[in-house]
Amino acid sequence: MSSTPAVRRLVRAQLTAWGYGEHIEPAELLVSELVTNALRHGSGEPVVTLSAWDGVLRAEVADAGSVLPQVRHMSEEEECGRGLLLVEALSRDWGVEHTGEGKAVWFELDARDRTAEQLG
Repeated sequence: MSSTPAVRRLVRAQLTAWGYGEHIEPAELLVSELVTNALRHGSGEPVVTLSAWDGVLRAEVADAGSVLPQVRHMSEEEECGRGLLLVEALSRDWGVEHTGEGKAVWFELDARDRTAEQLG
């Protein structure tokens, strides 16, 4: 999917359907960053996959490029290049791996029910 706003709408719709409304904003932001990176530095059409299990939301953005992204530490004057720093800062875990078609960059958000944790 080549439209970042369309991806944000799909993330919002899916997380709403799953009942993860409080996680929409960080998920939208991080998926947008990964899709933007795939469009700028990857190859082919990015493919976004969302999943949820056992208190974890996972998003993955795959593309046909083979170059693995790396976190760059930017100077204050640089205007771009901070996407993976955001992913690193806001997710519980993230990574990148080679796939048969290229690479996939993923992140996970902790989505456990805090109410259940407080009662338990």
